[in-house]
Amino acid sequence: MKRIHIIAFALLFCLLMTAGVNAAGTAPRLVDDADILDDAEENTLLAKLDGISERQMVDIVIHTVSSIGDTAVMEAADNIFESYGYGMDAERSCILLLVSMEHRDWHITTAGYGIKAVTDAGLAYMSEQFIPHLSGGDYLTAFTVYADTCDDFLNRARSGDPFDTDDLPKEPFPAVRNFLVCLVIGIIAAWIITGKQKAQLYTVRKQDGARTYTKENSMRVAESKDFFLYRTVSRTEKSDNSSGGSTTHKTDSGTTLGGGGGNF
Repeated sequence: MKRIHIIAFALLFCLLMTAGVNAAGTAPRLVDDADILDDAEENTLLAKLDGISERQMVDIVIHTVSSIGDTAVMEAADNIFESYGYGMDAERSCILLLVSMEHRDWHITTAGYGIKAVTDAGLAYMSEQFIPHLSGGDYLTAFTVYADTCDDFLNRARSGDPFDTDDLPKEPFPAVRNFLVCLVIGIIAAWIITGKQKAQLYTVRKQDGARTYTKENSMRVAESKDFFLYRTVSRTEKSDNSSGGSTTHKTDSGTTLGGGGGNF
């Protein structure tokens, strides 16, 4: 009888320890319910998400689903945040990306420090980085860019100056660069061609003035006057869009969340 009690106590102890571990742990930061990643891609991506999350103390999460039904995409993302219990520290800091394949919807929900790190302007910039890959079906690249951009935004926010309206990351502009290269090539080519044509003009010599080309006393001005015709003044009210920051809303449970989304 004593042995049975010991065994029962041991089983109960193991059960309690397991429950404690599950309670203390976090939900998986990658849930691919839409099955758009293979196993190797999932493992690679999950390791990246876990690494960034633990280092930044902010949950960086990706959820893919086949459909969200009639639920609005923002509500669906917020529900995932709440039901999975995401969020680190007392503020439940999190940046969560939901991708729904049925209507090609996406939404990023931010919480806690994630709201400060990813402003409205920052979120628009972030989406411009990964949405082209998402639209092209290169899901691993899209999610990797998303995770790396979250990391960059969090690093900048930790420095006390989050990326915002007038201070977004600088990036190269290949179209402008290509235009400048073509312009320089065109100028050089034109200079060579006109130089050759100029060398063929043996009868033309440089003159210091225009006397050679005009008849004497043929350009005499007898009278001159200035007339003021009219003046047009346009005034445009200057709008102040430099405030930046993050737009937030509250869930039914009273949690303050930010973010935004669209289609891909």
